[in-house]
Amino acid sequence: MNKARFFFLVGALALLASGCASKHILVGQTFIGEDRSIKMMMTAPMGSDDDRMVHQLMRICTLNDGSETNCKDTVVLENVRPGSLY
Repeated sequence: MNKARFFFLVGALALLASGCASKHILVGQTFIGEDRSIKMMMTAPMGSDDDRMVHQLMRICTLNDGSETNCKDTVVLENVRPGSLY
């Protein structure tokens, strides 16, 4: 695991522990052309401490004047243990 991803995950876990986390956690982002973005996201871990699960999804958005519009979410994986995604 590279250092940038490790520090991102530590930060995301710290937000979860503090109760300030959003519904989705950004895992990666790519820009396609000049007017599209793709974000890989996962939900906050759900379930008991011994058996936490997440859903992974992909969000595709159109970029208009620097803001994202017309976003579509597609669930890629459901009920996955967080450590198996990275």
